[in-house]
Amino acid sequence: MIMMYLLFLLSLIVCRFFSGYDSRFQNGKYIIINSPKLRMLLVDETSFFERKKRLKKDINKMTISGLFFYIYSLVTLILSVLLYIIVPKIPIEPWEIETDDFFMYVDTFNEKLSAICIWLFFLSIISYMAVLMVRHTKTVKQRWIRILTYIVSSIMLVAVAFVLFEMIRELIIGFI
Repeated sequence: MIMMYLLFLLSLIVCRFFSGYDSRFQNGKYIIINSPKLRMLLVDETSFFERKKRLKKDINKMTISGLFFYIYSLVTLILSVLLYIIVPKIPIEPWEIETDDFFMYVDTFNEKLSAICIWLFFLSIISYMAVLMVRHTKTVKQRWIRILTYIVSSIMLVAVAFVLFEMIRELIIGFI
């Protein structure tokens, strides 16, 4: 389960990168963060779209989607911990994900529900990142970069859909 919380932390770091508002690329709504310490914690000083410093007038602004993902992360963390603590430790068939860099093994129902909450948060961030990439592609002039970005975004969305399908399938099999 430790790896799942590390995945949650990684998701928060990624969320920090795209929560900053940049008026050169965005024209949506934003909120202003007046506290310098809170701004340093929640918003990255560089632009998500280009690794350049954001404009001084945008430095205290956070996108509404960034606020949404921070609220979503708080709800995910609370829900994950509560499910881990409150739901009885009912033994289930082990659910294991193992790669060279990532290992997750759960064998109780409460751990599985907690892990699924964190996975859903991670997958939503990956999906939103793919959407942001497609949106930003409209400002790029080189055709080959646009095509490459569309391909990468499509692969990201297909991977998210596949993982969601597998998670739903695992949940259904777990209940039967």
